[in-house]
Amino acid sequence: MDVFVFVIAIVGIATFGSIVREIIKQSEKKSAQQMNADVDQRFQAMEDRIRTLERIVTDQKSQLRDKIDSLN
Repeated sequence: MDVFVFVIAIVGIATFGSIVREIIKQSEKKSAQQMNADVDQRFQAMEDRIRTLERIVTDQKSQLRDKIDSLN
């Protein structure tokens, strides 16, 4: 009877360990997904800023070119 209890205890400990390991994996996965979402959001903000800067630079060149042409 003692051997049977010992075997059940080992199986229980192994099962508990695998459950804890799976919970840790899911937590790390969720953390990585959150980090990826943050990086994607920051990347999108940078793209928007670059588009705005490109538009400003392009508009100023166009306006400058028009002013130079109007001087002639």
